Amino acid sequence: MRRHLRFDRRPDGGRGRCLFEPLPRLHLERGDRLEPSGTCPDIGVGFDQLADGPFPVDICFWRRSKETLVRHRCPMMDIPGCSPSSLMIDTLHCLFLGVVPRFLEAAIWLCIVNNVWQVDATHTATRDQLCIQRCRAELFDWYRRKARTHGARVTELTDLTPGMLGTRGSPFFSPKGAEARWLLPLVNELLAKHRASLPATATALIECGSTLDRLIVTMYEFPAKPSQEQCKANWEPEGQT
Repeated sequence: MRRHLRFDRRPDGGRGRCLFEPLPRLHLERGDRLEPSGTCPDIGVGFDQLADGPFPVDICFWRRSKETLVRHRCPMMDIPGCSPSSLMIDTLHCLFLGVVPRFLEAAIWLCIVNNVWQVDATHTATRDQLCIQRCRAELFDWYRRKARTHGARVTELTDLTPGMLGTRGSPFFSPKGAEARWLLPLVNELLAKHRASLPATATALIECGSTLDRLIVTMYEFPAKPSQEQCKANWEPEGQT
C-alpha cells in the first residue's frame, strides 16, 4: 500500500497522502486520501510503522470528489461512546451565525422590495436607501422598548446602513451572533406588522421566523436531550392540543 501513496499538497489537489494510482481490488480510486482514524491516527510515520504488524489493521480513505461542505472525516467518531446521538447543536454557529442571518437578510429585503413603509421615491436605489432608514428607525425604537423590560440582556446593533445589507441582486447581512439573537424577534414583529403589504408568499417566511423562535426556546429552556413529551409540547401549533 505504501508504494501507491504520495503526498499531494497542491491547493486543488488531494491535500494529504493520496493514492497516485487506483486499487480496484480495494475499490479505491486515484486521488483517494489516507485519513486519520482510531487505528491509524498518524498518516505519516505512524502509517509506515503499521507495516510491522500486527495485522489486520483498518485504515480509512477519503474521496474528495464526493465531498460537499465537509472536508475531512472527524476522528472523534472513533472515541468510545461518541456517536451522532451524543452530539449537540452549537447555537452560536448553527443558528446565530448561520440560518438566522440568512433569514434576517431575506425578511428585511422582502420588506424593502415591497416598500412596506410606503416611501415616495421613483428611483429604485433611492427608495431602497430610504426604506433602510425607516427600518433602522423601527429597529432602534424596538431597542428602546425592549430595554425597559429586558435591560442589559438585549445586545444592540450599533447601526443599520445600506452597506450592511448588500444589494437587491446580492443581499448580504452579517451581524454578530448576539446581535442576530435579538434581531430575530424584531424582524418577526416587523413582518407581522407589515403583513398586509407583503405578497402571499411571505407566509412561508413568517412561519420560518416563528419556527426559529420556538427552536431557540426549546434549546434554551429544555435539557440538552429533551424528552419527546417536551419537544411535542413546545412544537404544538397554537390552538391545537
